[in-house]
Amino acid sequence: MMPPAAHSPSPGGTGYEASDINPRAVVYVLAVVLSVIILLGPALYWLVWYDTPPGAHVATSLESVATLPMNRPPPPPRQQITPEADLARVVAREQAALESYGLVDTHTARIPIERAMELLVRRGLPAVGGPPASPNAPKEQPPTDNKPAPQEGSP
Repeated sequence: MMPPAAHSPSPGGTGYEASDINPRAVVYVLAVVLSVIILLGPALYWLVWYDTPPGAHVATSLESVATLPMNRPPPPPRQQITPEADLARVVAREQAALESYGLVDTHTARIPIERAMELLVRRGLPAVGGPPASPNAPKEQPPTDNKPAPQEGSP
């Protein structure tokens, strides 16, 4: 049986590769990249400077920003014609919901916020994971020694 060859000779007989890259492909890729830059550069310049309305470009110095009028309306399209009236309607609707009774869904009712605060003061905050604490219920005292608290149902 013949041992395998340590390396197989290249077709040219040199024993190694003649070149790692194809110079023609490198020139072709560089030509494509340069042509894209040359063609897109003026197109982007035209889009930025000539396709925008006059006065749209503002100087970037801080002095020019400080002198801009602050009371001018935003540019069109204006989706909200009367923002002050819209805000007043939203605030009035939310205030009415805070001051009235109503149903949130089939199992939840809404009460006025003042009444809810009175009930909270009278009843106290509910215990975590349990029903609301009654105001006359004795409060649990934490154990004072290092013994674990007795479990329910244990002797």
